[in-house]
Amino acid sequence: TTELKPNMTFHLMLGNWIEDDFGYVISETFRVAGTGAEVITNTPRKIFEI
Repeated sequence: TTELKPNMTFHLMLGNWIEDDFGYVISETFRVAGTGAEVITNTPRKIFEI
């Protein structure tokens, strides 16, 4: 078990691939703060329809 400590920074990448030709990745960078998590990524939060 790893203890989360203030100022630890993580980059989370979630991806989905359909067969071998198409896929997408959503990523988020966040830092452990004294009272919780601080999101560093400033990308607008909206849903895109493909």
